[in-house]
Amino acid sequence: MATKTILKRAVLFSLLLSCLSARAELQVYSRSNVFGLAPTASPADFAMTLGQPSAELPLHGERRGLLYGNSLMLVFEGDRLREVRCWLVPRFTGDLYLGWLQEVPARAGLEGFVLDDRLRLGMPREEAESALAALEGAADQHSAVAIKHGQPIWLGFGSADSHGQSEDGEPQVLVSLTVHFDARLAR
Repeated sequence: MATKTILKRAVLFSLLLSCLSARAELQVYSRSNVFGLAPTASPADFAMTLGQPSAELPLHGERRGLLYGNSLMLVFEGDRLREVRCWLVPRFTGDLYLGWLQEVPARAGLEGFVLDDRLRLGMPREEAESALAALEGAADQHSAVAIKHGQPIWLGFGSADSHGQSEDGEPQVLVSLTVHFDARLAR
């Protein structure tokens, strides 16, 4: 009887652990919320939420990117969040100039990404474009840009198989997403 009780508890414990370790999507709501924080939160606030970044990358001018694993970068100008960039990395190829991200260790829990409860990395291009249909914007063979709440959202599309650049007519999925905050748009 004791062996059955121990076995039942072990099974229950393993089920509980698997539920707790299920991958949660990182939620961004354009203009209002980035992973549960206001877009005005400091880099230190994001580090408390996401942990310390894997790397800090100098970018153009006063901008710097805080890279979390190989699929998420927060771009700051000083202490102000300017962009959230994410990639669907597993099968990126060198033709997208992001193949180097495969060399950066992934970070558990940072693989899923969703914008405004509608745009998810890996979703078919047709679904992503229909979510943006009412917004001002433009698209080409490999990307789309839309203006939402006065801020640009950039979407990159790649082959459903390799996440590399696709040939004409080949099915595409959303492989990268950049959400801008407090961008100064040229008119």
